[in-house]
Amino acid sequence: MRDKDKKRQLILDAAIGLFMEKGFANTKMIDIANAVNMGKSTLYGYFESKELLFCQLIEEKVLEGYATGVVTSIDPSAPVRNQLIQMAEFDLAAIQGAGYFFNAAEEISKISGISQNEEFMRRVHDILSLRFNTLSDIIKRGVANGELKEAGAVAMPIMLNGIFNFFLPAKGGVMPGIPEMERLLCASIASIQVADVIDLVLEGIARKVE
Repeated sequence: MRDKDKKRQLILDAAIGLFMEKGFANTKMIDIANAVNMGKSTLYGYFESKELLFCQLIEEKVLEGYATGVVTSIDPSAPVRNQLIQMAEFDLAAIQGAGYFFNAAEEISKISGISQNEEFMRRVHDILSLRFNTLSDIIKRGVANGELKEAGAVAMPIMLNGIFNFFLPAKGGVMPGIPEMERLLCASIASIQVADVIDLVLEGIARKVE
């Protein structure tokens, strides 16, 4: 590995720790430069902005692994319930493995100035779209093979995506900067099984009339 590549990796590794410790908004480029004993101007030679640095972390820590892993983790020939559990379990592992970046991407995109960064927004959109489209594909397969009603083909991926966006990060304990009440909710959610949540969506809570 070339010296420049090694230094670039040191920058990324330092940035990970700082983002997780201080949050994106409170981490400055000078903090990252100091962490790797580098001048601020030299750091800008590697990354033009904090947003682009974070964007690269999104690419390496989340998008590349998620795009490959989510496909191989799901058996498309399995029943819909099994596919959803497989995806949820993969998602949970991804969140726990690269949680800060996976969970914070959407919220960080709302910070003033970042929403104008087209490349950053494209990559955030890639992550969120990949999850939603994978859920949609599972539901479409369930409709095609008769497991699910066609009427739920549009609403169910939206419902599941909402569950994945909140339930899985909370279960994984990866919700940085949340208030006390949400921390307590995370503790409550930790005991809920992924399969039980999937069953609740698929079957509902209404008592069936015989």
